[in-house]
Amino acid sequence: MKYIFLVIIVIAGYVLCMATIYDDIDPEHFSRSIYESVEYDFGNISVDNGVVTHTFECVNSGNSPLIILDVTSSCECTTAQFTTSPIAPGEKGLVSVTYDPAGHSGNFNKMVVVKSNGIERFVRLVVKGYVVP
Repeated sequence: MKYIFLVIIVIAGYVLCMATIYDDIDPEHFSRSIYESVEYDFGNISVDNGVVTHTFECVNSGNSPLIILDVTSSCECTTAQFTTSPIAPGEKGLVSVTYDPAGHSGNFNKMVVVKSNGIERFVRLVVKGYVVP
C-alpha cells in the first residue's frame, strides 16, 4: 500500500512539474529550436593540431523569436559561442562548440547544454572523438 501511495505522489509531482514548465507558453506565439544534428564525431584528432570546433545549426520553427539564453559545458576543455541576437521564425542560429585536447588522450564525449526561450527549454549537444596520443 505504501508503494502505491508513493507511485501516486511521484506521478502527481511529475504532472504538476510539466504543467508548470509549459504554463507560460502561449500556443499561438512560441519559438522552437530544431537542430539538424545534436551530436558530432570529430573522429581521430591530435593534441599537436590544437583545438577543434564544430558549429551546430538550429532553425526556429516557431512563430515567435527564439533567444539562446546561455550555453554551458560539461568541462573546462569544452567551450561554446552562440548566436546572441533573437532568431526570427524560419531563420537559423549557430552554436559553435570547441574542444581542447591538451592534456587528454583516448575517447572523449563532451556535452553542452543550450538554454533558450523555446518550447524545449534545454537542448543537449554532444561532441565526441578520440585523441591520438
